Amino acid sequence: MTLLDDIGGEEAVDTIVKVFYTNLVNDPRISPFFARTSMTRQRAMQTKFLVHIFGGKAYNGEAMRRAHKNLKLTDKHFDVVLEALTDALRTCGVCEAHIKQAAGLAEQTRVDILCRPPLPKDE
Repeated sequence: MTLLDDIGGEEAVDTIVKVFYTNLVNDPRISPFFARTSMTRQRAMQTKFLVHIFGGKAYNGEAMRRAHKNLKLTDKHFDVVLEALTDALRTCGVCEAHIKQAAGLAEQTRVDILCRPPLPKDE
């Protein structure tokens, strides 16, 4: 079973993403980044992304870099987003073990979202 299965499938992820973006657009530390964003499109893309990675599939770091390259995001911004995600998961009744797993998957995107050089691969 995957994390996606464990948390209730695509329908659960859709609900989590709605709560997640409600948290983000109401947080002054990050909301300015969404001022000119189609939230319907953004929620759909995020739902697709989370279904993909929670389902155990690899994600495309290059696409993530392209999407975020002009935003000048910092670790503080990333931390706010991660906080909003964990809060959304908690609000939706996801157990702490699965929240930790989801946060770990999200953390793997930090380098790409912040457009940093890729980490060296273990040999």
